[in-house]
Amino acid sequence: MKEWLIKGGTFLPSGKAGTMGLLELNVNGALARTGTAVAKPTWNTSKGTGTFELARGTSHVMLDNAPLSGERTVWGPMAAPTWAPKSAAQTSWSGGTWIGFRIAGDDWTGTSRGRRRPGRRRRGPRRRG
Repeated sequence: MKEWLIKGGTFLPSGKAGTMGLLELNVNGALARTGTAVAKPTWNTSKGTGTFELARGTSHVMLDNAPLSGERTVWGPMAAPTWAPKSAAQTSWSGGTWIGFRIAGDDWTGTSRGRRRPGRRRRGPRRRG
């Protein structure tokens, strides 16, 4: 996928991006590459036995004005060796729960945006017009 997106990109014609030879994402260009052989990645697959802290390197997300460090996520403590086998087995998500942390709703109906439940009152100022 990554190779198709890169090779299907469009060179930016001007400005600093143009002089650097940068590409703009072009989904149509990537889709036009059907039938193109894609090289298999040559890197080793991770075993998931490392730590989150080592994976972060020198870059840390801030949470409540403090760097997120150690074996913690924004949802709470977590050990990579617990997550890795579930991820490999594609069982780390269950509905909207990711290894025990509620991240999202359990489903998407495509009709829930902006609709109120019957009998519920609108909060805030009333719109006129």
